[in-house]
Amino acid sequence: MSINILSISDRRPENTVEPLRIASSSGFHIDLSSNGLFERILSLLAICGKKSVRQNTDIILLDGGGAIAIIMYIFSKVIRKQLIFRLGGNPYTVERSELDDLISESEYLSAIYYYLFYISTISVLEHADGVITVSDSLKKEISEDANIEADKIEVVNVPISSNFIQRSEPYNNDSLTITTVTNLGFRKKYAGVQRSLEILRPILEEKNGVEYMIVGGGRYYTQLESYVEENLENISEKISLAGFQKDVAQSYANSDVFFYVSYADSYPNVILEAMSSALPVIANNSFGMREQVTHDETGYLFDVSETEIARTHVRELLENRQLRAQFGDNGLEKVVGRNANLKIGNDFISSMTSLYSRHC
Repeated sequence: MSINILSISDRRPENTVEPLRIASSSGFHIDLSSNGLFERILSLLAICGKKSVRQNTDIILLDGGGAIAIIMYIFSKVIRKQLIFRLGGNPYTVERSELDDLISESEYLSAIYYYLFYISTISVLEHADGVITVSDSLKKEISEDANIEADKIEVVNVPISSNFIQRSEPYNNDSLTITTVTNLGFRKKYAGVQRSLEILRPILEEKNGVEYMIVGGGRYYTQLESYVEENLENISEKISLAGFQKDVAQSYANSDVFFYVSYADSYPNVILEAMSSALPVIANNSFGMREQVTHDETGYLFDVSETEIARTHVRELLENRQLRAQFGDNGLEKVVGRNANLKIGNDFISSMTSLYSRHC
């Protein structure tokens, strides 16, 4: 069965629109991410007003929230087509947490805007004809939180950009770098960095030539600076707070081990990027991370409370160059096969076709 898909993205078009284009999906694939909200709304209304779009769309794939979600929900009802909501994270936890943070910091105007975005997003989600999540872990969460039947939810992973498909620089025995790349705009990810510092502290204290680089910006960056200054003064020279980096690929290329702890995630892009740079990955055994990292093959997974086990894994990789290379090669091979754009595009087509035939 061949169906015409109208895909709309106002977030990261490389995760939906681009894979569908590469897979030569029939239909219309629209990227709204480069415009401001007002321009996005006008562009979307113009698209919806086209007769060719209305008449040649079988099903709609939405990767966006707020006002965009409301418009597409109304449009789907007007043309009587199914609306499939693509989710890269759980709005009931991540976005609710962000809203709580804004209120606690007395940023009431931003909180009002965010609340409207949150309410409109989950309202459309709960009334959509189907959902596509980025991981099995997120599928389970959404099924429970939104009370959506499991057969209305499909899973399509995140594609990897060709910009990251590369091997890191040859390992330098005189200097080893442990790296974390994260979004410090979220409290639970900032908490993950704090936990990482607790785990890595004795390793940085005892080993010469080992550094820890934290890449990422956001509202909690200044708090992280204060935390390092106040609690880790004796090893502060071994901790590099790189902030937001436009060329993050270079950060991976200069690293030896990727270390990641997060208390809120679905299928983190940063782990894909690290694996695509042939880096071994050590991550907490939670959320979509357990679907990305194969323990003792592409890296290690550990329970976030198992401090000594995590430290053992880090020491083992720092001390074994061959093992680092082996895990890195295994990870690169895995993401090239599992997360290639063409495969993800075909997975979208297959999932959309399945949802279409199931509910038409």
